Amino acid sequence: MSVRQAAPRFSLRQLEVCIAASELGSFSQTANRLHLSPSAVSGLVAELERALGFTMFERTTRRVSLTPAGRKFLPVAIGLHRQFARAQDAVLDIRRQTTDVVRIAAPMVFAAAVLPPLLGRYRAIAPDVTVRVVDTGVEWLADRVLAGDADIAIGTERIGCQ
Repeated sequence: MSVRQAAPRFSLRQLEVCIAASELGSFSQTANRLHLSPSAVSGLVAELERALGFTMFERTTRRVSLTPAGRKFLPVAIGLHRQFARAQDAVLDIRRQTTDVVRIAAPMVFAAAVLPPLLGRYRAIAPDVTVRVVDTGVEWLADRVLAGDADIAIGTERIGCQ
């Protein structure tokens, strides 16, 4: 008879910080993106690492990178975070009784600078359609569409991609 260990307890906010830090490679950039202090980001990562029982990130003074264990856990973290985001979106759609939703994956700068005037024009011709912008790094755009998190991805071309 095997004894099952208690499941680690962690929060969705900790997962969000972990995912952003893995994308950005920096706790300070993660703090800026998520509107947190760098010490809050560091604390959330430390709490997650304690709960998991392994180190997620190798830290230097300028960069953070995933450890081998962190690379194994990251897809699980992303999947959990996406499922919860879908559940939140479904709740909002039910509350609003939205008929159509279009999800656009775009880098933050693109979403802030280019999309607002386009979405304003689109809303004028399709007022019953809810448009959701999924903030993501340019290197993750195709992944967001393939994973079903976005219907379309818009961004700049990655140099050196096939």
